[in-house]
Amino acid sequence: MSATTATLSMIISAKDYATSTLNSVGGSLNTLEKNVQKLNKQFQSFQAGINQISRTAKIAFGAITAGVSAIAYFGQETENAMANASTMYEVSSEDFKKYLVDDVSYYAKKYAQSLEEMWNAVYAFGSAGAELEDVPFLLDRVSKAAVAGGVSTETAFTGAIKQIKGFGLDMADIEKVFAVQFQAVKYGLLTYEELAYTIPQIASAARTLGEDWKDATATFAALTRYMPSADQAATSLRAAYTELTKKTKELNQAGIKLYEGGQFIGFVNVLEQMTNLLKGKTNEEVAEFINSLGLTEMANKAIINLVNNFDELNEIVSNTTDDVSVLNEMFEKQINTFAFQFRRFMVILNDLKQAIYDAFASTLGDLLIKAGRWVQGLTEWIKQNKEALVELTAAVLRLLSIVI
Repeated sequence: MSATTATLSMIISAKDYATSTLNSVGGSLNTLEKNVQKLNKQFQSFQAGINQISRTAKIAFGAITAGVSAIAYFGQETENAMANASTMYEVSSEDFKKYLVDDVSYYAKKYAQSLEEMWNAVYAFGSAGAELEDVPFLLDRVSKAAVAGGVSTETAFTGAIKQIKGFGLDMADIEKVFAVQFQAVKYGLLTYEELAYTIPQIASAARTLGEDWKDATATFAALTRYMPSADQAATSLRAAYTELTKKTKELNQAGIKLYEGGQFIGFVNVLEQMTNLLKGKTNEEVAEFINSLGLTEMANKAIINLVNNFDELNEIVSNTTDDVSVLNEMFEKQINTFAFQFRRFMVILNDLKQAIYDAFASTLGDLLIKAGRWVQGLTEWIKQNKEALVELTAAVLRLLSIVI
């Protein structure tokens, strides 16, 4: 073999070896690249998992924080209302809570009233002069009337207590008052809310005249049928009651008496005398008689409308009693609605919130006290070590800049 042939053979062999080696290296690089890509995918998957866990944790933590905050806020509002109510009764806060907390919770759920609203009602009872032992009875009766009338406990109690005070009745008569009021709503053209706000306007004047409270309520209900609004009916009737006491002489001269044996004979009986006196008279003669009494325009409106509709008035007054059947009927209609059932469900949930708050209130209170002390201590340390804090912060920032 010539030298040229041998050299060429060596070159070919070297080329084949190099090719094989390069192919091997190339394959290794491809494998390495695939492994790197696989690892990168795994890392990305891992990172996505971490991000998902982080997001889930944030959502969970946020939900927990929101839930705790909501419970804390709700508990504080209720606790404040209860504390405020306790100021109306001459017992310690601890005894007040022990005596009423179960009753308030029970009636709140029974009548779908919020705990805060119930404690506000307890405050109103005490403000009106109720004793602590009367509160459960009042909660039951007032809440039932509130549901039946579709109003708040505050509105129901205000309408009743002003009539009680105005006519000199006892707090124990509140159920009778509600019974008469709901019959008035049935016979008149007004809502219970309108009655609750307007009936107190006539109470004082009617009592001064000597009118029976049931008859006054029924007469007001009848007058709402003929007047533009409940408010105008109350204003006119109050004027009539007030001015009749000043017109005894004029009425006696016309053959109409107000009193018998020193007692007021009743507004319906006075109107009956007027009705009989004016029977068969012309409109002009009726107007002349009414004007002769010297009453104001508002008082005249009440008297003329009631005289013109005396038979209906007499029937309404006769049928208005302290029977609770109408109240019970309206109550049953209200509690069978979806709105009432939903409110009661929400009250039950709120009762759970209150139970959770009560369970942790003392612990949370201690933690807040400790946290407050720690924050105060940290604030004082910063104030006393401003320079050291600045140097430490700067050093941390420099270290982070190097690492990053």
